[in-house]
Parts: sequence; C-alpha cells; structure tokens
Amino acid sequence: MKKIAIIGCNSFLARNFVEAYGNENFFYLYGRTLHHNYDALVNYKYIEFNYPSNKLNLDDFLNYDVIIYAAAGGVQANLQESNLLTYQINTFFPIDLVTHLEYNNFKGKIITFGSYFEIGNNNKFSPFDEESLVFASGSIPNSYCDSKRLLTRFYSNKQFNVTWYHLILPSLYGPGEDENRLIPYLINSLKEKKKPRLSSGEQIRQYIYISDLVNLMSLLIDQDIKADLYNVAGLDLPLSIKALVARIFDMLEIERPENQPIATRDQQMLYLALDDFKIRTAVKDWAPVVDLNTGLRKYL
Repeated sequence: MKKIAIIGCNSFLARNFVEAYGNENFFYLYGRTLHHNYDALVNYKYIEFNYPSNKLNLDDFLNYDVIIYAAAGGVQANLQESNLLTYQINTFFPIDLVTHLEYNNFKGKIITFGSYFEIGNNNKFSPFDEESLVFASGSIPNSYCDSKRLLTRFYSNKQFNVTWYHLILPSLYGPGEDENRLIPYLINSLKEKKKPRLSSGEQIRQYIYISDLVNLMSLLIDQDIKADLYNVAGLDLPLSIKALVARIFDMLEIERPENQPIATRDQQMLYLALDDFKIRTAVKDWAPVVDLNTGLRKYL
C-alpha cells in the first residue's frame, strides 16, 4: 500500500483518481475542504490546504511514496482569484516543493500538470510536440496560461534529479467536471430546454476522457517509467468546438440552432493540440480507449 499525497484533493482529477485507486493506497488529502465524494473512503488523512493562508511543512512530503499536485488557480474564468494567487498556486509553490524534495534527496515520485493553453496564439495548425510547446511564445490571455507556462519552462531546464513527471494536458472531460465548462453546460442547458449561449466555435481543441488520464497516472506510479515532460492526448483527433457542439445536439436529438457569437477567454487561440508520440512510446502499456462519442454519452 503506497502513501500518496494529493494536493488539491477536491479537483476533478483528484476525485477520479482516488475513486479508482482508493482501496489500494493510503491517501493524504490536501485541500481547503474535503469533498463529499470521500465520505466512503477509509484509508485517508485530511490536511487543510488553504494556500497561502496556512503554510505546509514541506518535510512532511518527504515521507510519501507519491505526490500528485492537482491544485490549480485561475482555471475557471468565473472565479475571481488574484493574479498573484494564481502564480503562487500554479508556479511558485510547486517549485518550492520540488526544490525542497530535491535538496532532501526525495526517493518517491511527483506528478504535476501543464496545459496546452500554454501554447497561446499560433499559426501552426498541427499538433505541438513537447519541444515546440516549451518554446511557444504566442500571446496568452491570462495569468493562468502564463503561470502554467512558467512551471513548464522551469521543468524543461532540468535542474533537479527527483523523479518528476510533468504532464501537459488537453481539455479534460467527464461526468463530475465543473458544470460551467462547455460540455456539461451545454448538455444541462439542452436537457432543461434552455437556449445555450455559444461562440462561433471555430477554435480547434483536443479532448481526453478522465479515466484515460487516471489509468496513465497509475502506470507512471507503478512502473519504472523515465521521468520527463510528456504531452498527453485522447483517442480522437482534434476537432472544432463547433463540431463538438454539433455532436452533443445530435446525441440529444435536438435541432441545431444558429450560434450566437459571444467572447470567450481563449477565442483567439484558434488551434490547440498535442503530439503525444513520446508518452505512447515511453509507456507501452497505455493508450487512451474512450472515444469522444462514448465519453459524451456518459454524461446522460
């Protein structure tokens, strides 16, 4: 039984990981509160994490086998967090933690996450590999994207020997995600016979179903995989938001209306997609298995 610390235990990713592997490990759950999903969990300890109000003892993390950093600031556009707090959560604290682990010769593993929103505006229109993502310099719309970009660039400098996996993610989806995100927002609006407000949908995006990512993380934890920066992509090819919306209308057997253009924070980033050849080569036992149509039906 491994001792696994999860910082940001109430996140969509954390909740799904614990649900899948809660009986096999002992979890140390760090968060502002404890989500009701954990009510049936037996093997856990809750530690309040309300950064930066309460400081954590970084020495505690030296005792864990695995650390998963799932905390994130500034993820949802409707949450009013200061720019400073976003950088503290997404960049400064993870760097402090890794530096402490490195200095104290930590023997476990740590997993952190980046986002393909780090790419920013670009004219490439083909998937980005890890190197091209690290050196992407397109303009970005907010401190969330910038803070994630900074952590990825810190990682790319490789000034550490600790076993650290940094996974760059596309759009993560699945039942239980924040209801303000596009897929649950659209499905709930249509089921409630409300008219959704949609952008023109020309942006190209890429999606990975939550269980495919959780399965990959378990392999990184259990197997001897080279620690590195890895892009992670889902089963489907990149597609436009317009095409995604059309699939949802068709799935619910509802006639598609004409879109009502509204501004979205990533409207100018017309193409975001990842080349995941590297991770599929490194982790030969893993491949995404949930296609988009199957994943969307799981919301119903």
